[in-house]
Amino acid sequence: MTSREIRDLLNDSKAQTRAIALELISSLGSFDQAEEAWGSAVKDFLRTARCAGNRAQAEGLALEELSVAFNINPTDPSGIGDVTRPQKIHTVAICGNHERSGAQKEAALNAIQIVARSLSAFTLEIFHGPRGAGITVVNRCHNVWQAANIRSQLVFVDREKLMQSAEMVIIIGGGTMTQVEADIAKRKHLPIAAIPGTGGVAEIVSADIRHGRIRQVAATRELSRFHDYDELGDWVERAITEGV
Repeated sequence: MTSREIRDLLNDSKAQTRAIALELISSLGSFDQAEEAWGSAVKDFLRTARCAGNRAQAEGLALEELSVAFNINPTDPSGIGDVTRPQKIHTVAICGNHERSGAQKEAALNAIQIVARSLSAFTLEIFHGPRGAGITVVNRCHNVWQAANIRSQLVFVDREKLMQSAEMVIIIGGGTMTQVEADIAKRKHLPIAAIPGTGGVAEIVSADIRHGRIRQVAATRELSRFHDYDELGDWVERAITEGV
């Protein structure tokens, strides 16, 4: 079955789409073989199906994931295809605050530590405000991980400027101003990595992504489903090296 045939069937019915999704996995015998045969067009779906861990869950995810994999979502006027998908991340905006009302401080600090450690391995420019998660990540990159390859841009008031060069936005906790930054990121069609479990705005945005109220690419939707931080470091590193 060719990608064109899959695309045509995708528009017919949910039942047919589920059958196609299962065929991708079962007919070839493995996720890796399916990825190789159908190429990058279905990679996002297969990655999520692999995380689901079984055919029943893969079937339930089939319509949403294959629709995004083929950039087809006729019922969604926001247009998932408009979300920027850089091949490799060079600039990141980090928003949020582990001290704001609603933030889960312990979880947010844990996420900050993991994000700082993961980003320190790369040559990046990080945009951040004068307080909160962003500057804390940058300080830990420099002071704990000795990451001379991390450059940073401090932005005081202009939140549009905070987002103007970012290729991905990371949200940890956060309050009212973080919500403003999240709204700008949505308007600019940026990939938003809202880390669940950290409370505040990150929790709200993550839930909106998870339930489809904010359309995002597969990688950031995958992040929105995390229940613990065991895989967070790997996710960040994969996002930086492979893009989202």
